Amino acid sequence: MNRQAVVLAADSAVTVARQRVWKSANKIFSLAPFNDIAVMANGSGDFVGYPWETIVKLYRLMVGNRIFDSVKDCAIDFISYLRSGPFHNKELEKISIWYLLVTRIEKIKAECKEYRNKGEFKSKLKSSLDKQLRIIEKYDVILTDVDYETFSSMFKSDVYKFCSDVFMTHITKTSLASILALCYEIYRRAVVSGAETGLAFAGYGRQEIFPSLVSYIVDGKNGDTIRAWYEEGSSHDVNEECASDGVIVPFGQSDIANLFLDGIAASHLRWIRGYAKLILREKSEKLLKLYVHDDDERVVEAELQKKLNDAILHQLDDEFDKFKNKSLIQPIMNVVSNLPREEMAIMAESLVELTALRRRVDSPIESVGGPIDVVIISKGDGLIWIKRKHYFDIKYNSDFSARKELQVRRAIDEGTRWTEDDGDAES
Repeated sequence: MNRQAVVLAADSAVTVARQRVWKSANKIFSLAPFNDIAVMANGSGDFVGYPWETIVKLYRLMVGNRIFDSVKDCAIDFISYLRSGPFHNKELEKISIWYLLVTRIEKIKAECKEYRNKGEFKSKLKSSLDKQLRIIEKYDVILTDVDYETFSSMFKSDVYKFCSDVFMTHITKTSLASILALCYEIYRRAVVSGAETGLAFAGYGRQEIFPSLVSYIVDGKNGDTIRAWYEEGSSHDVNEECASDGVIVPFGQSDIANLFLDGIAASHLRWIRGYAKLILREKSEKLLKLYVHDDDERVVEAELQKKLNDAILHQLDDEFDKFKNKSLIQPIMNVVSNLPREEMAIMAESLVELTALRRRVDSPIESVGGPIDVVIISKGDGLIWIKRKHYFDIKYNSDFSARKELQVRRAIDEGTRWTEDDGDAES
């Protein structure tokens, strides 16, 4: 994205049951003709059993000829539509929340699987719960209207029964209460389950001169409660003062895009930092062994060495970030800021192709692949498809364009609602 336009590119692969991949999914949807905004989905292909393609098209019908002042207004309205729309499935809603909770309970079980007696198990369980709670409390609260009593009334009996089955040993009431409290914090905070969907809204609102991008995570539903939150780190508004003129924002499997920008894989950085930490610790231990013989002094000096090592690692991180931004990221962003929209489309498509190639050689499941859809949205021309796959051949559907044109004319004449089929690139 730069001041001229925003470009979206997405593959067509969708993973079913983590084993089978279909390469015909649509992930980019238009809200045209009245709004120059597109919605791009990644992650889970449905919302409690309703495909995102169906949801977006129903939303487009509901919006009709209403024009949003900003992309953010559109995103907020869409999330509200999810909450109040006709998307209900009690069984799948319960599964969407349980998948979130079960994942954490299984982690606690894994940390407590080795113990010699009930006392040691109780100690390990408490330690694991405290650790998980500290981790969870770092996440933002997204559900402020759900109190502990309400959550407990809905999930207490199921959580207790599940814990009894999973741990296969007696768990005290105090421990069960702590597990339930942890589940409550998980439920009301921005913690992903692994089956979440990322939604990116990109384009122009009526009052926006430059493009903007608004990102949300949607992860589960419970009655009228939607677990959805705004992702500030993946959102960008070129209209804001002091905002960067050019950005590249990866969604879904972002490792290759980040490698392109950073010049080094995140896994390699973690290995380098971990090994540097190991070297510093071994150095400190040798110094203590050679030069500090008093036990009390050794304890004090060990703590000082730990603080010094942490400071060295922190400085290393800061210096590398400065080097990376100056020599790698900024030069690329300076080019992106001035790229013509056609070149932006080529760049976006190429990043998706690189990710697909990497998945083809490093994974037994090609979770990225198939035809790549590319769309450019600019202030003057609106939403333009550069590449768009079709599930049908237009020559066998000669009345398709005519039907869509009639629907548009009727909607404009009546000033009511209208919906456009995503496959209609010819009309």
